[in-house]
Amino acid sequence: MNLENNISMDTVTSAFLKYNLGDIKGDPEQIKWDVDLNYKITTEQGQVYLLKYIVNPDHIQKFEFLGTLYEYLNSKNILVPKLCRTRQGNVVEDSFILYGYIEGSDQREREDLEVVSLVNNFVKLLLILKEYAVPDFVKYNDDKYIKGYDFTYCHDVFRPKILQLDMPEDIKNSIVETIDILYTKLPDFEKLPKQLVHGDLNEMNAIFKDGVNVGIIDFGLSYDPMIYDLWEFCYRFALPWKTFEFNMPRYHLIIETFEKIFPLSSLEKELLPYMMLRRHMMDTMLALQYYRSHQDTMNVPLGALTEKIRRSHKIMDVINGKLRS
Repeated sequence: MNLENNISMDTVTSAFLKYNLGDIKGDPEQIKWDVDLNYKITTEQGQVYLLKYIVNPDHIQKFEFLGTLYEYLNSKNILVPKLCRTRQGNVVEDSFILYGYIEGSDQREREDLEVVSLVNNFVKLLLILKEYAVPDFVKYNDDKYIKGYDFTYCHDVFRPKILQLDMPEDIKNSIVETIDILYTKLPDFEKLPKQLVHGDLNEMNAIFKDGVNVGIIDFGLSYDPMIYDLWEFCYRFALPWKTFEFNMPRYHLIIETFEKIFPLSSLEKELLPYMMLRRHMMDTMLALQYYRSHQDTMNVPLGALTEKIRRSHKIMDVINGKLRS
């Protein structure tokens, strides 16, 4: 289905006019999107906004909550998008939500000073989220991503299916080894207190301008230990996408910068590389395509799995102390 053809420009324009923010200059510009449709809108007065169309009606509750969360974080001077309410005071109306547009760039490669800037911002974000009430729909989320990094689910459901697959034994054994290692660490993970976290703190959800982080966007929302976002961050920035070399100096820089604001416990430090392995396990489970089908077998892209196994070995080297800065 081509989602781009499902929303006319007239519909987008009509939705924006409900905010009483002025007339649109030129045509709305559709920008990158994954699940939802995003439109960059500039007014005659020169103000720029991001209008999002929520494709899946089941996600509206999330965006209603996210809008009020952004308002709270803005009141605390946290660099997140500024929510705009409609003339009726609504956060979401007719499946649309509007934010102030954060000018800047998002890209995979970042310099150390940029990484430090982002770490300083996101640790402050996490500290404020620590006291924020977590709704039940976040606490008890059960989508495909949650299944992909749930230790018990992967051990009890994925593991037996993986062992039955018709694929090279070394690939199966490597995936099963990851699941088994993480499952043995489950009691330690359960000792960590949970809170509301960003849930998708990757390199594409951080906006930079002139070498400085100016915005953190696109919250995934998760109820997890605080270091959930830290290990997602390390996974993305110390083991960049489509690379197989672990950047230990970058890894230590991230942790040291984080601890200047919020010192980690000895258990959190111990579990951090395991958390990265957990994130990697989710990627592997997604590659197996299990939860995109109701069948008893999985599509197995062996090339993709081979690459993921190479990356998992690098994380295992960190766990086993084979990599030094």
